[in-house]
Amino acid sequence: MSEQNNDGLVPGIYNYCDRWCERCRLSHRCFLYTKEKERAVEHRRKGEDPNDWKIVLEDIEESLSEAMQLIKKAASEKGINLDTSPVEKEQFCEPHNHPLFNAAEEYRKLAHKFLEKLRIEIQAEGVELSERIGLSKMPKAFCLTTRRASPSRLCHPRKRKREISTKQYFVMK
Repeated sequence: MSEQNNDGLVPGIYNYCDRWCERCRLSHRCFLYTKEKERAVEHRRKGEDPNDWKIVLEDIEESLSEAMQLIKKAASEKGINLDTSPVEKEQFCEPHNHPLFNAAEEYRKLAHKFLEKLRIEIQAEGVELSERIGLSKMPKAFCLTTRRASPSRLCHPRKRKREISTKQYFVMK
C-alpha cells in the first residue's frame, strides 16, 4: 500500500499524530491508521496476535525497511548518493573568545559579587534588614541562594554538574 496511490488520504497527516486514533476525526484519511488496520486484519487472518511482541517487532522491522526504501528512492530522485555522502562530525563549541561569552562571563562575575555582598549584609543585619524591607511576614526561615555557573556549560553539557555550585544561606527570624 502506498500513500500516493490512495485517494482521500491526507498526505503526511501522521507527522502531527498524537497516536490517539480513536479520537481523531481524520483517522479514516490517515495512511498510517489505514496501514495499521490492514496489518492487524492480516495478522488475525493468519491466526496471529497483532499485539504479540514478536509480531510487533516484525511489523517495526518491515516498517523501517519500507522507510529505508522510500529514503533511497527520494535520494536517487534528487541525485544524492547515500553511500558517499560525508557524515558530519559533531561540532565542538569553543566560546571563550567570543565577545558575547566574555560579556556574559563578566556579568556573571559582577552579579556573583553583588549577591555575595548582599548575603553578608543580610547575615549581619538579620531581623532588622528583613523588617526594614517588609519581609517580617515571611516564614521563620527563608533561603537566599546564589548560583555560580559558567556560560560555557551551555556548550559542554557534561560539565554542568561540576561547574554549578550552589550556596544556600538560611536567615533566621
